[in-house]
Amino acid sequence: MDDDAPNAGDYADYAHDSWNRLATETRHISTNTYTISYQYDVANRLTKLTYPDNMQILYSYDDLNRITEIKRYIDGMNDEILMDNVQYDTESLLTQFDYGNDLRASFSYDSRDRPLTIDVKDGETSFLDLDYTYDGNSNITQIVNGWRDTIAKVVNNRKLAS
Repeated sequence: MDDDAPNAGDYADYAHDSWNRLATETRHISTNTYTISYQYDVANRLTKLTYPDNMQILYSYDDLNRITEIKRYIDGMNDEILMDNVQYDTESLLTQFDYGNDLRASFSYDSRDRPLTIDVKDGETSFLDLDYTYDGNSNITQIVNGWRDTIAKVVNNRKLAS
């Protein structure tokens, strides 16, 4: 028997607010109960998650309802930036953000708003560098990493190689 398998009595309860948004998720695992609470602003955007250990994740938005920052409060006072310096293009496509560990993610798109590149760097050190190509039906036909290795080739929506 798998020790990680859920017990037959394990279950989750969900409560919704008056706007039918998820307000709490309570998981009953063995004899323990864990509750995650969700809070929203007047624009119906998720603004805070509170985990069972009271760790909080806070979300900030701009006037166009785009995410601008994600912070984590561990003890209710000291915050840790998880994501900030978020930038968008004129079509509101995400073009850049910084992780809290000083990594920067950058994204570029083609004229049909399909991702062309995804890069994650720490200064000049590259951790992720992907280039995408598409067929006429917008199916991804190839993903190439920064070392020019082909990660995957796809034809007729079927992966041929990786």
